[in-house]
Amino acid sequence: GTLYPLQKRKFHSVEESILGKIRPLPFRKPSLCYNDYNIVTYFAMKLKLFGSAQTRAFRCIWMMEELNIPYELLPVMPASTDVFQHNPSGKVPTLLVEENEVGLGENRPLFFAVTESPVINTFLGDRFPDSGLVPKPLSHDRLLYDQLIMKIMTELDEPLWMNRKHTELGKIFGYIPKMKEASLRQFKRANKIISMELERSGGPFLMGSQFTAADILYVHCLDWAKKNGWQDALRSEMVANYFDVCRERPAYQCARELRKNDPNAKL
Repeated sequence: GTLYPLQKRKFHSVEESILGKIRPLPFRKPSLCYNDYNIVTYFAMKLKLFGSAQTRAFRCIWMMEELNIPYELLPVMPASTDVFQHNPSGKVPTLLVEENEVGLGENRPLFFAVTESPVINTFLGDRFPDSGLVPKPLSHDRLLYDQLIMKIMTELDEPLWMNRKHTELGKIFGYIPKMKEASLRQFKRANKIISMELERSGGPFLMGSQFTAADILYVHCLDWAKKNGWQDALRSEMVANYFDVCRERPAYQCARELRKNDPNAKL
């Protein structure tokens, strides 16, 4: 992920996307209960997320609901005009951050963009360390967390995307024969390894008793696989139970409701 400076510009509303004009959703208030720490931190940081809940932006929506912080959601699709202004790749999710830099007797507003869903969620977890959603930097748990994030992104997310890219989106990226079969084989092999991590942790989550942003990433990949009809991903009773427990969390339910009511076509 990359931090892209916004050159001292203020946020603005999304007016157009590749699907036409679109209005931003009302400002999201936290669905759960405030805690004092998050209130204090929020006053120094404002968040605006670009991305439809039908995309990987779902992961960041879920994360912010878990953190119980206010944010503004603009449910745009990839390659929208406004996303390109903040992220050269045009991809979502893209998170715009406005925060105050306190020092030398003055408060200076900083504006920057954060890209890539695992980077966004790790950034948010570091900003709200009391949540426990991301282990503290330099700790042994953080090492394990970083390893899990890398494994999930390179071994689970990648075949899911390659399958979609060269089957459903073949008109754009080109069709590749037998891509679905090859992607499924890679996903099953990688999912077996991740499920072993879950077993070694003692559960109920990937990091043991503590739910983290790694679980958000893994469950979203399992959701995606289920949508593809890759039911083998949930064949293990342990993984199936884990999947159900995570999806019962109130923050997931909030994110799912946003996805259900998303104005964009399903991806």
